[in-house]
Amino acid sequence: MDVLGPAWAFEMLQFISREIELADNLVDDSKIVLEFWERLRGGRMAPAWADIDLMNLPLHVIPRIVVLDVVQDPLDFVYRFFGTTHASTHGYDLTGKSISKLTPDDYAKITFEQYRATLEAKAPRLFFQQFPTKPDVWCNCETIRLPLYADGQSVDKIMAMETILDDRTVLPRYFEVGKQPFNPPTR
Repeated sequence: MDVLGPAWAFEMLQFISREIELADNLVDDSKIVLEFWERLRGGRMAPAWADIDLMNLPLHVIPRIVVLDVVQDPLDFVYRFFGTTHASTHGYDLTGKSISKLTPDDYAKITFEQYRATLEAKAPRLFFQQFPTKPDVWCNCETIRLPLYADGQSVDKIMAMETILDDRTVLPRYFEVGKQPFNPPTR
């Protein structure tokens, strides 16, 4: 047995994310969600949560949706809806809980910053993410984040949907390893 754990355990925690151009990079399901959002938006800055009926989306998309409430002072994001695909991938349901409860920590921090960027831009954002699942094996994901307005002026919720571009069955490994604290080896 390897006392220090797998040689790649520390590497597993290095989640990679970058914002990409919305116009040219949408996979089909992201296009569907963006078109749904645009239709409901009409001439406004963004639709309101009251305008959203998730049942008007294709059924295979709904489990991959999350909706978060924006909380101010201090800034936080609380999951209002945490789709079942997210719950099975992460190994827990965060409905009613803060984004700070996400694990691993680096994933939570980057995800928080993506929501902050969406809040500040008051416009849809698209992110390409890579999750290390095994040595030299990455699971790639595209996530679209869309602001929602209650009053037509300020973002009070954000809706997001992810599309796993690789084998989804390997992704829970990243979140399972990330739940365990990293203990550096002692010499």
